[in-house]
Amino acid sequence: MSPAPSLAIDSARVFPVAARVLAIKQTLVARFLARGIPMVLIREAIAAAESQAWLSGFPDLFLPDLAEEILDHLGQKYASRAIRAQSAQGTHGRAQEEAAHPEYAHAA
Repeated sequence: MSPAPSLAIDSARVFPVAARVLAIKQTLVARFLARGIPMVLIREAIAAAESQAWLSGFPDLFLPDLAEEILDHLGQKYASRAIRAQSAQGTHGRAQEEAAHPEYAHAA
């Protein structure tokens, strides 16, 4: 029978990795801000990516790619919400315009 695996943390390995992950997160924030991405999306993407990266056992390797992938997904979701909001607002604006100018209603 084999001994139970040790649950002790290898601090010599974890703390340098944590420091690298922190540096990577700071680099990602700067890169994403430079691309004009809202900070709300950046925080959400990095938090989700970091939680997945730590599960891999190699967070410093996987964090950048995961953050990019999640940010792309969040950006698409954010853009589709904005488009829906604009189209709803445009429809509402058109209805108000038609009410103000009923003679032009047939043209729409």
